[in-house]
Amino acid sequence: MAEKHEERIGLSFIDILFAVVVGIGFERATSKPWFRDLLHNWWDLELWMFLLGNTIVIASWIGYHRMMTKERLDPEIVSVKGFLRFFVDVTLLFFYCRILVVIDAPPDAFRTIVWIFTLYLVWDLIVITEKRVEKRSGVSLLWFLVFLIIYSIASKFGKTPGGIVWHALCFLATCSAVGYRIHAHIPVPLLDRIARPATQLFEVVFGKCRRARQLRIYVAGPYTADTEDERVKNVKKAIDGAITLYRKGHSPYIPHLTHWVDKRAKELGIAITREDYVRRWDIPWIEVCDALLLLADSPGAKKELIAAEKLRKQIFGTADEVPPVSSRV
Repeated sequence: MAEKHEERIGLSFIDILFAVVVGIGFERATSKPWFRDLLHNWWDLELWMFLLGNTIVIASWIGYHRMMTKERLDPEIVSVKGFLRFFVDVTLLFFYCRILVVIDAPPDAFRTIVWIFTLYLVWDLIVITEKRVEKRSGVSLLWFLVFLIIYSIASKFGKTPGGIVWHALCFLATCSAVGYRIHAHIPVPLLDRIARPATQLFEVVFGKCRRARQLRIYVAGPYTADTEDERVKNVKKAIDGAITLYRKGHSPYIPHLTHWVDKRAKELGIAITREDYVRRWDIPWIEVCDALLLLADSPGAKKELIAAEKLRKQIFGTADEVPPVSSRV
């Protein structure tokens, strides 16, 4: 069977823009005295601003890929919400470029950072309308307020940066940018307690925009066993999971039912290998399904999961995670 190839235009375009932004930043830096003689110009505020800007840009690049992978968001423009995310991504890259260009104007750079974190919050709110996320929106709001405070302090010192205060603010902003990325992906109990009320509020308000649609769901789980009775039990478990999906309004596909196909094929003297079932029966159905339900781990189910992840299918760990078609989730 020919391998299915999909163009990932949205993700590739964003990656190219990230590379262009970083390139513009370094090209501008090459004309600076501290770039040619770092040892004697390490205290130059522009150098510190350059490090701050690149910390935000590169951390965002990494965070973007981690978020798209972890939440299994489609980077392509296939829906209104996907277009809105893409528009915010492109706008963010404009501001990333700006922050690297205005390193000689710290007040403008700090103002740009506030706009960046405003867009982070907007991006997270769009994601909430697509699927439930653990804590992103509350975290983004918290760190937006942190940078708003830093910008407010910077504004008190006028438009002629200089002195240790500006260096301290730059260092604080760099640490905060790193802290935001860590907090977005790793539990931080104290900060999580502060961010949780906002997360819950955003979920209540924007989560109402989510509506479950009917999905074609591939049911993956253990099949192979030492005895016929155990294999039949595994088939029944898959059927039970599929019935739960069916009752929720979805269209399940049960690869375990090839158990009966295999028995009949043997009666007819037809040999179908495990590889044939995977290559010609399982994978083609995974390609056309919208999601995969992983009932339990097994060598075969793991291969099916990997195939579904490569195809960016939605993954459910239990049938309870699958929302009913007729309800908002």
